[in-house]
Amino acid sequence: MKDKKLSKLINSILSGLYPRYAKILEKRYGLKDGQPRSLEEIGKEEGITRERVRQIIENGQKKIEESFNDSSFLDWQEYINWAKNHLSLWGGIRKEGLFLDEIKNHFFHREKERFLEKKIKFLLISSQKIFFQPRSQERESFFYLNQEAKKRLEKILFSFYKKIENSGGIVDSQKFSKIITSLAQKNSLSESTICSYLSLDKRIGINILGEIGFKENNFIKPRNIRDQVYLVFRQLKTPLHFKELHQLIKEKNLWPRQISLHTVHNELIRDPRFVLVGRGTYALKEWGYQGGTTKDILLTILEKSKKPLSFEEIKKQLDKQFISKKSTILLNLQRMPQVKKLPNGKYILKKKIKVLRA
Repeated sequence: MKDKKLSKLINSILSGLYPRYAKILEKRYGLKDGQPRSLEEIGKEEGITRERVRQIIENGQKKIEESFNDSSFLDWQEYINWAKNHLSLWGGIRKEGLFLDEIKNHFFHREKERFLEKKIKFLLISSQKIFFQPRSQERESFFYLNQEAKKRLEKILFSFYKKIENSGGIVDSQKFSKIITSLAQKNSLSESTICSYLSLDKRIGINILGEIGFKENNFIKPRNIRDQVYLVFRQLKTPLHFKELHQLIKEKNLWPRQISLHTVHNELIRDPRFVLVGRGTYALKEWGYQGGTTKDILLTILEKSKKPLSFEEIKKQLDKQFISKKSTILLNLQRMPQVKKLPNGKYILKKKIKVLRA
């Protein structure tokens, strides 16, 4: 099998059919031009109804199935049996693209044949030993062994949905790993197989933080710039200048269309989750940073302090809330009429001096 051209095998199989059956099957699977046709398209080309096309395909595949046990097609049996065993290793279900690649690499890795995946898919489905589920709104297309495997898939996906919903629609990588382990043990499957099942579901996504959840959640699939910016901050865990932020979004292709520097800056200004912590530099408010100016925060620090503070003590507190250069802090302390520098080099609000004296 490994040394034979796949086209020869398919030609041998199709030669046992009525010419019209063979022609319609070739069109349906795109065996000659790589362009699979719908039933409607074939009907228009052949001048027959969609239902008649479906009947011809069904009858043709029944005749192909009858030849499965023919001794002249032992290579075909070897191919299908390997595919069945491989599917079993993955819990009876495998995503279309992955499965076709795995078969291609095992049997046909040396063959440079046109439309190879289309031909492999035709053989798999025509054998009637392996079944195919087309892509839908909720699922990616996949091959499966039997109805039992499909029911197991739905059961596991339903269990996963419940666990995600109970966690608020989103979980981190550690929680996700625990869910996978639990589902694997409960269903007597490997963790890799559970992940393979989940990869079929279009509702499930992962964000730049490695968090998993439903794509309808804005923090899994951001629908606006503000949510995407929020994820970038959470990923980097550090304040960023709005120009740096704009460059990161561009370099990492985090947004489907080009956005301007002005747009990014405006979103930072308008969203209360972000605070200005320096000249053009923003941080998440949830990190403990406060908005305002160096002067405002210095006054707040000195106001709250029950004792005079050294410059180092002031800077340490300010660094937790704002980003400012050492020279800027010193200049503000010197120019602020409310602040008094004591002989020991510490700073205090003038109104507090009276309290200390009293």
